Amino acid sequence: MNESFNKFKKKILLEAIIKSVGIAVAVGLLCFTVPYLIVEIKKINVNEFFVLQLIFISYGVMIILFGLLFLILFPRKLKVAKRIDKQLDLKQKVQTMVEYENVDNPMTNYQREDTLKILSNISLKKFAMKFSVFFFVLVSIALALGVTTIVVASIEDTPDGPPIIEQPSYDLDNWTVRALLDLIEVVENSNINKDLKDPVVQNLKSLLISLEVVELESEMKILVNEVINDTSLRLDLTNSNNEVYHELKESGSPLVKELAVQINTLNVSNITNCIENFYVYLAGDPATVKEAIVELDNDFRAIISRSNLNQNEALTAALLKFATEIKNCEDASNVNESLSLVINNNKDSILDIIKIQAENKRIIEYVVSQLKVIFGLNEANSDINNDPDTNKPIINPVEPPKIPEGDNQGGYGTGEELFGSDDIMFDIEKGSVKYGEVISKYYGDLVGMFNDGTLPEDYKEFFDKYFDILFGFIEEEDSE
Repeated sequence: MNESFNKFKKKILLEAIIKSVGIAVAVGLLCFTVPYLIVEIKKINVNEFFVLQLIFISYGVMIILFGLLFLILFPRKLKVAKRIDKQLDLKQKVQTMVEYENVDNPMTNYQREDTLKILSNISLKKFAMKFSVFFFVLVSIALALGVTTIVVASIEDTPDGPPIIEQPSYDLDNWTVRALLDLIEVVENSNINKDLKDPVVQNLKSLLISLEVVELESEMKILVNEVINDTSLRLDLTNSNNEVYHELKESGSPLVKELAVQINTLNVSNITNCIENFYVYLAGDPATVKEAIVELDNDFRAIISRSNLNQNEALTAALLKFATEIKNCEDASNVNESLSLVINNNKDSILDIIKIQAENKRIIEYVVSQLKVIFGLNEANSDINNDPDTNKPIINPVEPPKIPEGDNQGGYGTGEELFGSDDIMFDIEKGSVKYGEVISKYYGDLVGMFNDGTLPEDYKEFFDKYFDILFGFIEEEDSE
């Protein structure tokens, strides 16, 4: 190719450079001006390196975008040929010349010479650069915002402007140090999972060290909230009761649903009753017990196996083992005896896991509540660290308050009250009790009455619906 072709290529190359630089600079300028104007107009507090960070980001965007655009717009021979043909209406002469430039025969040589002769006679002024409307709009907007940014930056605050409000300072006092040390001791002496205990203790110790150099109350609250959030998250990752509940509550068996509810509350006494109710439900007439085992297997073991639960996790594995061994009783010579043995063998292992998860929850909830008290994060104690004359609340130096094993707690962790759980009633064995404390026992007794024929089968549908309402799986129908 001679100079006749290259003069057009150079002009297209210049056009590509102008477009790449213009767009890259415009976008980079927008990356700086838009965030800067938003911060200035809305008076958002930012760190002292904000402008410097914007400059680095803008330069980075410009360099990367220029490189990408130049690669895309770079005038390669065939691309230049097509552009010349189209813009000068040369009927693909230049494109043909380029495509056959390495072919040496009389026909191609003649075509090549003819095309070059035509190009040499065309003035470069007739070959105009092309810029889209988008290019000019983008550059105009960027320039306008750039001028606006310069004007905003040049405006200084007047001396009569509103005074700058200083943020409250924070000083770590001896009471807070003692309270944190007591809290660390509680966790260290607890029986919670080691994988949960170690990071929580380390977080509390790191918090104590960090608070020694904190100067502002806002910084203190950020640190404490980070510890609270991390501690709560670790509990959710360690305890599996909620996940197990959400899977088992989909069971078609009221017996399994009730077990799911009590697992979610980590109520040891009621879980004991639920497990023992499996025997009450299954044992009985040898003619129907195998059919009952198969039906329960579909509503218990099969649900765990098909679920997204981690079957190697302790609670899930224990429940799956329990359900599998119940299914294996189907072929036993003495089914009732085998069921009794399975329930006795599995009950303690399941309850041991539940007790650990209950202790995890109790300790972690205590840690979170005490951190809020110590650092005044509750609304009622919001000024506790600012007023030196305030009587500090007493922090239990030994352990968190015990929760009596078996208390119903008014619900099962979903934010809804267990229907009738706080109603006071008379139980022939315990006297005046809350309904929620004996519901599992009554459920088991009624299941046994259905199995031995004391209650007619016609009532079973009403019975299942009634307990579904009690445990919140369906809403109570409105009376008309």
